[in-house]
Amino acid sequence: MDCLSGIRVTDFSWVGAGAYCALLSRFLGAEVIKIESRHRPDVTRLIQPKDRPFDLNGSALFNEMNLGKRSVTINLSRPEGIELSKKLISMSDIVVENFRPGVMRKLELDYPSIVKFKPDIIMVSYSLSGQSGPEANYLGYAPIAGALSGLSHLSGYNGPDELPSPVGGEFDLITGAAALIPVLAALYNRQNTGKGQYIDFSSREAGTSFIGETVLDYAMNSRDQVRCANRNDMIVPNNCYRCKGEDMWISIAIFTDDEWRRFCYIIAHPQWLNDERFCDAYKRWANQEELDKLIEEWTAEQTDYEVMNVLQKGGIAAIPSFNTKQLSTDPHLRERGIVQQIEHPVIGKIGVLGVPWKLSGTRPSIPRGPLLGEDNQYVFHHLLGMSKDEIRHLEESKVIY
Repeated sequence: MDCLSGIRVTDFSWVGAGAYCALLSRFLGAEVIKIESRHRPDVTRLIQPKDRPFDLNGSALFNEMNLGKRSVTINLSRPEGIELSKKLISMSDIVVENFRPGVMRKLELDYPSIVKFKPDIIMVSYSLSGQSGPEANYLGYAPIAGALSGLSHLSGYNGPDELPSPVGGEFDLITGAAALIPVLAALYNRQNTGKGQYIDFSSREAGTSFIGETVLDYAMNSRDQVRCANRNDMIVPNNCYRCKGEDMWISIAIFTDDEWRRFCYIIAHPQWLNDERFCDAYKRWANQEELDKLIEEWTAEQTDYEVMNVLQKGGIAAIPSFNTKQLSTDPHLRERGIVQQIEHPVIGKIGVLGVPWKLSGTRPSIPRGPLLGEDNQYVFHHLLGMSKDEIRHLEESKVIY
């Protein structure tokens, strides 16, 4: 998978979102060099099981978020560390960072500083609220970004009477993937014009863009949408139904009258077609609580896979709500290689998620994540041309640390 072969990314990101943006570029063939430090390690390196001795290389989460990247240790609190970073950036095409706004400026590694010695650089700064505005310096992780975006307000299990349901780390992955889109557009533009770009990416704004219809609804109709759990204004039935077994569920969505007719015959309840409560889309919507109870009486007698198979054969959208065990063992996902086994020198044999797309003619193997500073010699000696004595001196003075 070499779409970005020959492209080098200097990755200053930490935690989830920026790291995932850089990870996807690695999956597309770019060389990604992650700037790390023993003085302030990536937070995800610290999240480890309690049943084994702590090791900065022992985090499965860090490994998952940094597959195939190179790791170098640079102390950014030292002027010599800043100069090393600049040398690396001068040999790179893309810079990714997700520090709080202002940090890169203090380090003299912000875009105006970089563009002086690397005019065609593409830089993406991923932050909570963007690089400007009254809330630019606010600190926040994924749940905070989800709240600011409006997603959390609309998320909840039991409708408007229940508390909002905060989004978690998945928000970082979704918006991190979204951040790659302008990076690829900037690369295309540079290919045509020779000019780089600065990308100011706000995670809360990305999240709000996912619920744009609710914002427009208020702007046009002054209607403030509320949590509706699994309900939908247009699709009924549309819910998650209990199946046989402990905590097993099936999601069913029926959009058209033709699907409704087929559904009723498949589950052997054709009388519902003439039932005044369910005979058209509006009446099904108005009586969906009653309808959901009746449907669950049918699903509860079967396993989630049995329901899926019988409904999918009839052209009805029905899929189990997979738990992590099902995701790991599902034959379809295994066939497509979404979960792959790799060997890590510290963690041992672990399963990791593979590339979330397929390109014709390629089936890439997934490399492990880097050990802390594993690629110091490659980057400083072979890439930057520093002598081994120079490297040793920087190590002894804690610049490479």
